[in-house]
Amino acid sequence: MLVTPRSVKSLEALQSTQQLKTIVFRLGCSYRQRLEGLLAQAGIRAATPLEFGSLDAILACVAGGIGVTLLPRGVVAAAQDTIAIHALPPEISHVETLFIRRRDAYVSSAMLAFIQAARSGFGALREAA
Repeated sequence: MLVTPRSVKSLEALQSTQQLKTIVFRLGCSYRQRLEGLLAQAGIRAATPLEFGSLDAILACVAGGIGVTLLPRGVVAAAQDTIAIHALPPEISHVETLFIRRRDAYVSSAMLAFIQAARSGFGALREAA
C-alpha cells in the first residue's frame, strides 16, 4: 500500500510535489525498492530518502506530513486514522514471500504447525485471487 499524509488523495497528486521525500527502511528493503520503482514509473522525482530503523518512526513521519512510504496492508491498518492508504495495481502490490530454512534442520512441532498454517493460508489466498 502506498502510505501518504492524509492530505494526499492519490498517486497523481504526488506528481506536482517538489522534492518529494520518501520515508523508508535502510537499503535492502524490498518495499523501499518497490517504492522507488513506482515513483520512477510515475515520473515522480524523489529527494534523498529519509531512512529509519523502526516502523513507528516511519509511520509517524508520514502522519506528520514529511513524506510517503510503501508498506504491507497489515502493517498500516492500525494507523489508518492518521495516514492515507492508497491501493496499488496488482503488478506492484503482490509480493512473493519466501520462507527459507535448512533442509537438515530439526523441525519442531511449532515449526511444523507454522508451515502447515502458512501453506493452508497461502492456498486460500491463491483460490480467492
